[in-house]
Amino acid sequence: MDKNEALSQQLKKKYHAPYVTSKYAPKFPQSTERDYQRFANAFLTDIYGAVLKESMPELLRVLKDIDAATVQRMDAKGSRAKENEKKRSLQRWRDVDNTVIRLRRVINTIRQKLNAAIGLYQTGRKLNNIASATRKLTVKEWKKAIGKTLGVNILEDYFDGPFYTDILEKWVKENVDLIVTIPHDALDEMEKIVIQSYLDGKPITAITKEIQRNYSMTKSHARLIARDQMGKLNSKITQHQQKSCGVNRYKWSDSGDSRVRKDHKRLNGKIFSWNDPPVIDTRTGRRGHPGDDYQCRCVAIPVFDFDTLDVPVDITKNEVKGR
Repeated sequence: MDKNEALSQQLKKKYHAPYVTSKYAPKFPQSTERDYQRFANAFLTDIYGAVLKESMPELLRVLKDIDAATVQRMDAKGSRAKENEKKRSLQRWRDVDNTVIRLRRVINTIRQKLNAAIGLYQTGRKLNNIASATRKLTVKEWKKAIGKTLGVNILEDYFDGPFYTDILEKWVKENVDLIVTIPHDALDEMEKIVIQSYLDGKPITAITKEIQRNYSMTKSHARLIARDQMGKLNSKITQHQQKSCGVNRYKWSDSGDSRVRKDHKRLNGKIFSWNDPPVIDTRTGRRGHPGDDYQCRCVAIPVFDFDTLDVPVDITKNEVKGR
């Protein structure tokens, strides 16, 4: 009889059942989510915010120069309605080609500065630190679930294998690509805002406020990405940990607050198989596990089936407690 068979028999006697739901609910990695949010905020402030701050005077100067020429042409035609957006817009549209060329020249310069700043930021290294910290937290939570439920300790180096190296490297690469696109997408959107607002006849003060609003929305978007990516990484690691130890089922546990989706609240407390994910969106029929959905903070509480357990027990430490 090997150690897992012995462990299975001991647990069946202890619980008088063929399985038991974990007595400890693994926690969502909120601390590394906050780390990611702080990183994303700093990234955008140090990269996009700094480049915008440096480049805004030149962008506004070009807008004012173009606007002054527009007003001058309006005056030459006998139109004194400088504050009339409709008339100003009509004149700006007549000069659209020259306007777009000059504005895009400035924005392309901003884009070049953005690329240079991103290249110096060590994004991959910082995200790798966040990923490694998340792995440590999920391993710690998994050890607690095993210890408090099965009463055994697992080998310290069990979760240092190639799976973790591969999954963390993939996650870091994907997130570098993801985080780097945020300022680029924001700049593309800002370009549209500036050109369209100018051609709509809006005053330069209003265009400046639109640029500031775009920057604030970009930072909010980055915070949402941080929560989403932590949930997905936690889900992948959790699934591997449980299945590698013979845990094929879990109990869905939501975060218990007002932000929980109705579909996820419906799943709360129910037991599902890792091989048969439940419907997480009744509107589309999409299926997934806790953490798979966008910004999902739900977790999977392991259901230990004693006949399938394959736990890497550390025989140098305590055996099953409570016999």
